[in-house]
Amino acid sequence: RFATRVRQIEDSTPEWREIPELVELHGTILTSFKRLRLVEVSPSCLEPFTEVVRDVQQRHMRNLVPMVAKAAQTLKNRQVMDDVDLNAWVGKFMNSRLGSVMLLKHYQALLTDPDKNHIGIVDLRCDPAQVCRNAIEHVRTNFGRPNLNVNLQVADQNIEFSFIAGVLFNMVVEVLLNGVRATEAAAAVASTSSAGNAPGAIDIQVCANPNQVAIGISDKGGGIPHILQERIWEYMFSTSAPHAAGDGLPSLQTHPDEHRADVTEPGMGLPLCRLYAQYLGGSFNLMTMPGVGTDAYIYLNRIDAGDATKVPAS
Repeated sequence: RFATRVRQIEDSTPEWREIPELVELHGTILTSFKRLRLVEVSPSCLEPFTEVVRDVQQRHMRNLVPMVAKAAQTLKNRQVMDDVDLNAWVGKFMNSRLGSVMLLKHYQALLTDPDKNHIGIVDLRCDPAQVCRNAIEHVRTNFGRPNLNVNLQVADQNIEFSFIAGVLFNMVVEVLLNGVRATEAAAAVASTSSAGNAPGAIDIQVCANPNQVAIGISDKGGGIPHILQERIWEYMFSTSAPHAAGDGLPSLQTHPDEHRADVTEPGMGLPLCRLYAQYLGGSFNLMTMPGVGTDAYIYLNRIDAGDATKVPAS
């Protein structure tokens, strides 16, 4: 997977060595590939390999997605690729990266074996309602929204299934942040004609049947303009204008290094959420009502712990 991404960068353009952002990205991936390829692995002593895995995780965890975003933006600015080719290029890169992330995290988690309810990164009793509660508290605490108004409705308090809770958490955080931004912007517009308007509540519903778990997240932020709806799944495209000082909207970049998951990189969030869901056999969709708001739907399959799943090739 690492070698595939190295080759993808080299094949992006014959002049890739003249583009600093691609050179930096190439160097990061190549270093990881060399370390993983050359480390001596012995069944009796896994520590050298484990140390390499930790190093790769630490170097990639917070830096790689912004690095990809900068490289892609440069490719676009230099007109090396059009929007269609660029979206395919980023999508291929991120799909391959996701496979690596899953494997490396799973390996590390298997070494710790935290409790009987986990096999590596897989939570055998993942509680989607609790994941949503954690995501709500995370946004309130780490993104300067202590008074964030979220209505969480759970059809059954005993919903559990085998899933990677960290992935679901990142997806819910991303959708919440989009909803926060949209509702705050709508409230700011409304306040110009009616003083004291507070951002509308965000509604989250969690339900399930024997085959699926579903999470619906709804905001009243005015919806996505029709002309932009087809582009929301493009990498590097964002419907949100950059935060400007004095616009009355607190920045969502409060603690970027410590608390922003990779899906919250501007222009990457929604496509990555859909990639995560599809990679794990589910789906992620949006429905928007112009002038009203947007509903996000996450559908995840309920899979027994022993079932084998087929993941996309990278």
